Amino acid sequence: MFSNFIFSCYTFYLKAQEDMLLPSYKGSMFRGGFGQVFKSLNCVNRLSKECKNCPVAKTCAYKYIFETSDANDIPRPYVFETDFADKRNYKKDEIFNFTLLLFGKAMEFAPHFIFSFIELGKIGFASRKYKFALEKVTDNSGNVLFDGKEICKKADIICAKDLIDNAKIRKNINKIELEFITLFRLEIGGKLIKSPNFIDIVKVLTRRINTIGKYHCESKEQINHLELINKANDIAMESHLGWFDWTRYSARQKRTMEFGGVLGNIVLSGDLEIFIPYLIIGSFIHIGKNCTFGLGKYNMLS
Repeated sequence: MFSNFIFSCYTFYLKAQEDMLLPSYKGSMFRGGFGQVFKSLNCVNRLSKECKNCPVAKTCAYKYIFETSDANDIPRPYVFETDFADKRNYKKDEIFNFTLLLFGKAMEFAPHFIFSFIELGKIGFASRKYKFALEKVTDNSGNVLFDGKEICKKADIICAKDLIDNAKIRKNINKIELEFITLFRLEIGGKLIKSPNFIDIVKVLTRRINTIGKYHCESKEQINHLELINKANDIAMESHLGWFDWTRYSARQKRTMEFGGVLGNIVLSGDLEIFIPYLIIGSFIHIGKNCTFGLGKYNMLS
């Protein structure tokens, strides 16, 4: 299973062209700046107010990447990950970076992301329009994909099946700890859940794996989520999660938006063997709301 569930990691190295004061969490900043530039470079019908009414929507890179239909709960095929330090001040010529995940078919559009960030560096990002230069882009193996002048090669492909096989999962696992290192936002019935349980986590985890696999990786394999949810009833969860508020300004929607979520650890106890493969995949692809900003990232500690 999961042989068709593939993705690639791209680390972008940016060189500050001036002193910068950036937000503590930079995922939404990168995603927001990218979206505006990506549309300006790829949209061929700017007179159309909505992508769904555009005659070239089916072949448009912007429509597929940024305006992925939410009608069927289809997740967007990318995630922006940044470092999780609180550093905000960057000096001129200092190098900083972020990582981009592209799932399945979206990997074909990696050059679009690269050239969008070249252009964004000239225009500037954040409220003060800070300028930067894209120095290079590498993949998870350290291969240079873009050397500052031209695209050199394609990124290595990561297969979910290989991640599971390489983990060498032992038998009789009865305890594991998960650490959420970016805000986990869980929404059920239009309401944010401030005290999620393991059944809630299994629901969003399996739904995200299934939808990414189906819509972006052309996978015909689907997790039997009902079976997992039933088994999740037998798992005990010790929660050390706390709620944290976070706001961001959306230039596209021209308003401030609330993006609170939980951070911290949970300890799971019980017969966990069946859940481990899915938890491994989830630790790479993020779970919950607003994953494109890098939210919903967790590590498996034991």
